[in-house]
Amino acid sequence: MSKFNATIAPGHTLEVPYLIGVLGTLTYFITSDGPVDSFLVDLSNKVAYFAGQSFVYLGEFKSGLTHFHQVQLPHVGEWFVLIRNSTNQFFHAQWEASFTTFPYPYTPTGSIKVRTPNQLSKFAQESKKLAPSSLRDAESIIDNIYSLGINALTSPACFWSDDGSLVVEWILEERRIGLFFADNAEDSGWFYTDHRPGKMTNQRGQLGSFDAKRLVGSAFE
Repeated sequence: MSKFNATIAPGHTLEVPYLIGVLGTLTYFITSDGPVDSFLVDLSNKVAYFAGQSFVYLGEFKSGLTHFHQVQLPHVGEWFVLIRNSTNQFFHAQWEASFTTFPYPYTPTGSIKVRTPNQLSKFAQESKKLAPSSLRDAESIIDNIYSLGINALTSPACFWSDDGSLVVEWILEERRIGLFFADNAEDSGWFYTDHRPGKMTNQRGQLGSFDAKRLVGSAFE
């Protein structure tokens, strides 16, 4: 269990970093003497947040004096609990966190030519909750991705963000390809990050601009 405390200035966001080497559940508890917001993001979404861009977060987006969250992390790497003070007053915040490991549920599937129930069982289960039009979009795009026949494409992580979007994410070494599907098509989109030397990029767009051949192909160059 790790414990911290700090004063958060008006209009500022405090970031609490965690370097995660194995998959597991991050549990954190926050108390403050004034209302603050809290949410959990990985490195690329932290960068997007501070740049004023749209971002995906885990954990409940909550404003209040007390916050308690347990979040299963979909991938290893750098994670950040962001604690935001949106008021015009100084607040003192305290937080403590613990981490529990669990076995990694996604393994490389070898040569993939078409999607199979095992590769996308989580998606098949969760996508049933989407609106019919969003479900058609999701199935069409994912079929298109797997039809490319990329040998090293792994099974995706699949989870719901707190804004109600279904997130489907392929997590590779230093690369991430993600899709998020909302009931309103205008709120659906994609993101692609690449942190390999010489290929640094952080791209986002609406679903209609997603080019599977270009983006997935770029990830395996």
